[in-house]
Amino acid sequence: ISSYNFMSADDFVFAKGAEAVWKETHSVVQVMQHQLGVTVEMYHTWQGTYFDIWFCTSMMGLFIENMYYMGTVLSLGGFVLAEFMFFMVVLVKGMGADKFRAATVPISCMVLQILLTPYPVEGYFWFCGAIRYTFVHSLALLLLLLLFQLNQALRKKKVYVVLLESGIVWLSVAVGGSNYVTALTVLVLYTFYVIWLFFKK
Repeated sequence: ISSYNFMSADDFVFAKGAEAVWKETHSVVQVMQHQLGVTVEMYHTWQGTYFDIWFCTSMMGLFIENMYYMGTVLSLGGFVLAEFMFFMVVLVKGMGADKFRAATVPISCMVLQILLTPYPVEGYFWFCGAIRYTFVHSLALLLLLLLFQLNQALRKKKVYVVLLESGIVWLSVAVGGSNYVTALTVLVLYTFYVIWLFFKK
Protein backbone atom coordinates (compact mmCIF):
# COMPACT_ATOMS: atom_id res chain seq x y z
CA ILE A 1 0.00 0.00 0.00
CA SER A 2 2.88 2.37 0.75
CA SER A 3 3.63 2.78 -2.95
CA TYR A 4 0.47 4.92 -3.09
CA ASN A 5 1.62 7.22 -0.27
CA PHE A 6 1.68 10.96 -0.82
CA MET A 7 2.97 13.94 1.13
CA SER A 8 0.74 15.83 3.52
CA ALA A 9 0.78 18.35 6.39
CA ASP A 10 4.21 18.67 8.07
CA ASP A 11 5.92 16.79 5.24
CA PHE A 12 5.91 19.93 3.10
CA VAL A 13 7.53 22.06 5.83
CA PHE A 14 10.18 19.44 6.55
CA ALA A 15 10.93 18.79 2.87
CA LYS A 16 11.22 22.38 1.66
CA GLY A 17 14.78 23.30 2.65
CA ALA A 18 16.25 19.80 2.46
CA GLU A 19 14.92 19.19 -1.04
CA ALA A 20 16.43 22.45 -2.30
CA VAL A 21 19.85 21.53 -0.90
CA TRP A 22 19.60 18.02 -2.39
CA LYS A 23 18.71 19.34 -5.85
CA GLU A 24 21.55 21.84 -5.71
CA THR A 25 24.33 19.64 -4.32
CA HIS A 26 23.19 15.96 -4.45
CA SER A 27 25.17 15.53 -1.24
CA VAL A 28 23.68 13.49 1.61
CA VAL A 29 26.14 15.08 4.06
CA GLN A 30 25.19 18.64 3.04
CA VAL A 31 21.47 17.85 3.34
CA MET A 32 21.99 16.56 6.87
CA GLN A 33 24.24 19.49 7.81
CA HIS A 34 21.68 21.98 6.49
CA GLN A 35 18.99 20.28 8.53
CA LEU A 36 21.04 20.67 11.72
CA GLY A 37 20.39 24.41 11.43
CA VAL A 38 16.68 23.79 10.89
CA THR A 39 16.65 21.45 13.89
CA VAL A 40 18.25 24.07 16.16
CA GLU A 41 15.72 26.68 15.00
CA MET A 42 12.72 24.36 15.50
CA TYR A 43 14.09 23.20 18.85
CA HIS A 44 13.99 26.79 20.13
CA THR A 45 10.82 27.98 18.40
CA TRP A 46 8.50 24.98 18.04
CA GLN A 47 8.38 21.95 20.33
CA GLY A 48 11.76 21.43 21.96
CA THR A 49 12.67 18.09 20.39
CA TYR A 50 15.67 17.51 18.14
CA PHE A 51 16.24 13.94 16.90
CA ASP A 52 12.87 13.40 15.22
CA ILE A 53 12.99 16.87 13.62
CA TRP A 54 16.51 16.32 12.26
CA PHE A 55 15.64 12.81 11.05
CA CYS A 56 12.35 13.83 9.41
CA THR A 57 13.74 16.90 7.68
CA SER A 58 16.87 15.12 6.43
CA MET A 59 15.02 12.06 5.17
CA MET A 60 12.29 14.14 3.52
CA GLY A 61 15.00 15.88 1.54
CA LEU A 62 16.44 12.58 0.34
CA PHE A 63 13.26 10.53 -0.17
CA ILE A 64 10.96 13.25 -1.43
CA GLU A 65 10.70 12.19 -5.06
CA ASN A 66 9.46 8.70 -5.97
CA MET A 67 10.59 7.22 -2.65
CA TYR A 68 8.01 8.45 -0.15
CA TYR A 69 7.20 4.80 0.56
CA MET A 70 10.52 4.59 2.46
CA GLY A 71 8.73 6.09 5.46
CA THR A 72 6.61 2.95 5.74
CA VAL A 73 9.62 0.70 5.20
CA LEU A 74 11.47 2.46 8.04
CA SER A 75 8.55 2.69 10.46
CA LEU A 76 6.74 -0.61 9.94
CA GLY A 77 9.87 -2.59 9.06
CA GLY A 78 11.76 -1.15 12.02
CA PHE A 79 8.86 -1.85 14.36
CA VAL A 80 8.55 -5.50 13.29
CA LEU A 81 12.30 -6.11 13.47
CA ALA A 82 12.82 -4.36 16.83
CA GLU A 83 9.85 -5.96 18.56
CA PHE A 84 10.70 -9.44 17.27
CA MET A 85 14.34 -9.12 18.40
CA PHE A 86 13.35 -7.70 21.80
CA PHE A 87 10.90 -10.51 22.61
CA MET A 88 13.19 -13.24 21.31
CA VAL A 89 16.17 -12.13 23.40
CA VAL A 90 14.12 -11.62 26.57
CA LEU A 91 12.17 -14.88 26.20
CA VAL A 92 15.05 -17.11 25.03
CA LYS A 93 18.00 -15.68 27.00
CA GLY A 94 16.12 -14.32 29.97
CA MET A 95 13.39 -16.92 30.49
CA GLY A 96 14.86 -20.00 28.83
CA ALA A 97 12.09 -20.53 26.27
CA ASP A 98 12.81 -22.47 23.08
CA LYS A 99 13.00 -20.35 19.91
CA PHE A 100 9.87 -21.74 18.24
CA ARG A 101 7.61 -21.08 21.23
CA ALA A 102 9.27 -17.75 21.92
CA ALA A 103 8.61 -16.60 18.33
CA THR A 104 4.84 -17.06 18.72
CA VAL A 105 4.70 -14.27 21.34
CA PRO A 106 6.08 -11.35 19.28
CA ILE A 107 4.29 -12.52 16.13
CA SER A 108 0.96 -12.66 17.98
CA CYS A 109 1.57 -9.26 19.58
CA MET A 110 2.62 -7.63 16.30
CA VAL A 111 -0.39 -8.95 14.39
CA LEU A 112 -2.71 -7.42 16.99
CA GLN A 113 -0.74 -4.18 17.22
CA ILE A 114 -0.63 -3.66 13.46
CA LEU A 115 -4.24 -4.64 12.75
CA LEU A 116 -5.68 -2.68 15.68
CA THR A 117 -3.67 0.54 15.20
CA PRO A 118 -6.22 3.36 15.71
CA TYR A 119 -4.81 5.49 12.86
CA PRO A 120 -2.73 3.36 10.46
CA VAL A 121 -2.28 6.31 8.12
CA GLU A 122 -0.44 8.25 10.82
CA GLY A 123 1.24 5.20 12.32
CA TYR A 124 2.75 3.72 9.15
CA PHE A 125 2.09 5.76 6.02
CA TRP A 126 2.46 9.47 6.83
CA PHE A 127 6.22 9.99 6.95
CA CYS A 128 6.51 12.60 9.71
CA GLY A 129 3.99 10.89 12.00
CA ALA A 130 5.33 7.37 11.38
CA ILE A 131 8.93 8.38 12.03
CA ARG A 132 8.12 10.47 15.11
CA TYR A 133 6.09 7.75 16.83
CA THR A 134 6.40 4.27 15.30
CA PHE A 135 10.07 4.44 14.31
CA VAL A 136 11.08 6.05 17.60
CA HIS A 137 9.09 3.36 19.46
CA SER A 138 11.28 0.83 17.61
CA LEU A 139 14.41 2.67 18.77
CA ALA A 140 13.08 2.53 22.34
CA LEU A 141 12.63 -1.25 22.03
CA LEU A 142 16.21 -1.56 20.78
CA LEU A 143 17.36 0.54 23.73
CA LEU A 144 15.60 -1.79 26.17
CA LEU A 145 17.10 -4.76 24.34
CA LEU A 146 20.61 -3.35 24.75
CA LEU A 147 19.96 -2.68 28.45
CA PHE A 148 18.89 -6.31 28.85
CA GLN A 149 21.99 -7.48 26.97
CA LEU A 150 24.21 -5.25 29.10
CA ASN A 151 22.81 -6.77 32.26
CA GLN A 152 23.66 -10.22 30.88
CA ALA A 153 27.12 -9.23 29.60
CA LEU A 154 28.79 -7.36 32.46
CA ARG A 155 31.30 -10.21 32.99
CA LYS A 156 32.15 -10.61 29.29
CA LYS A 157 34.86 -8.86 27.26
CA LYS A 158 35.18 -5.13 27.91
CA VAL A 159 34.99 -4.32 24.19
CA TYR A 160 31.51 -5.91 23.98
CA VAL A 161 30.35 -4.02 27.08
CA VAL A 162 31.68 -0.70 25.71
CA LEU A 163 29.86 -1.30 22.39
CA LEU A 164 26.62 -2.02 24.24
CA GLU A 165 27.04 1.09 26.39
CA SER A 166 27.78 3.23 23.32
CA GLY A 167 24.58 1.97 21.67
CA ILE A 168 22.64 2.69 24.87
CA VAL A 169 23.95 6.27 25.02
CA TRP A 170 23.20 6.93 21.33
CA LEU A 171 19.68 5.45 21.53
CA SER A 172 18.98 7.32 24.78
CA VAL A 173 19.88 10.61 23.10
CA ALA A 174 17.72 9.73 20.06
CA VAL A 175 14.66 8.59 22.03
CA GLY A 176 15.00 11.42 24.55
CA GLY A 177 15.04 13.97 21.73
CA SER A 178 11.95 12.69 19.97
CA ASN A 179 8.30 12.57 21.03
CA TYR A 180 7.55 13.19 24.69
CA VAL A 181 5.38 10.09 25.19
CA THR A 182 8.12 7.60 24.29
CA ALA A 183 10.77 9.65 26.12
CA LEU A 184 8.66 9.68 29.30
CA THR A 185 7.97 5.94 29.07
CA VAL A 186 11.68 5.17 28.71
CA LEU A 187 12.51 7.55 31.58
CA VAL A 188 10.07 5.67 33.85
CA LEU A 189 11.57 2.32 32.78
CA TYR A 190 15.07 3.68 33.42
CA THR A 191 14.00 4.72 36.92
CA PHE A 192 12.71 1.24 37.75
CA TYR A 193 15.82 -0.30 36.17
CA VAL A 194 18.14 1.80 38.36
CA ILE A 195 16.10 0.98 41.47
CA TRP A 196 16.28 -2.73 40.58
CA LEU A 197 20.07 -2.52 40.07
CA PHE A 198 20.43 -0.72 43.41
CA PHE A 199 18.59 -3.46 45.31
CA LYS A 200 20.47 -6.19 43.41
CA LYS A 201 23.73 -4.36 44.27
